Amino acid sequence: MINLGNTFERLGRYAEAGDRNSAARKLCRELGDESGESIVESNLGLVRQRVGDYKGARWCVTGTRELCRKIGDRAGRDQR
Repeated sequence: MINLGNTFERLGRYAEAGDRNSAARKLCRELGDESGESIVESNLGLVRQRVGDYKGARWCVTGTRELCRKIGDRAGRDQR
């Protein structure tokens, strides 16, 4: 599902990308997959940036960094 969101983002189909990434984030949360959730949160930030929602994009980046810090993903925290 994460890759599907990325595909829609690359095609410029941002609403669909946001929908797929939001669904993937929900699934990651239900499964307790914090690593996957941090990836999806980063992807959502990119989609929000593309549509000009810079405040939303910043919120996503902050969430991504917090998740990466929580799970000890130093590379992800610094990269995203």
